[in-house]
Amino acid sequence: MDTQRVALWHAISDTQMENWELQLQITEERHARLGLAEIVASMRRGLKPREDLWMDKISVGEHSYPCVDVL
Repeated sequence: MDTQRVALWHAISDTQMENWELQLQITEERHARLGLAEIVASMRRGLKPREDLWMDKISVGEHSYPCVDVL
């Protein structure tokens, strides 16, 4: 019985860690999409996007993000 309890505890702990990592990834992707949306919106308004923001989005590189449509 004790072995089952320990195995269950480890399974729950692993699931919680995986959920935390996925939530972190979602948060990072959401932040990048918002930054890209800001760049697109400023370009549509005819403004030059802030270079620091632009470079941050380029450096993210390891993720691919779907198109962001900004009205």
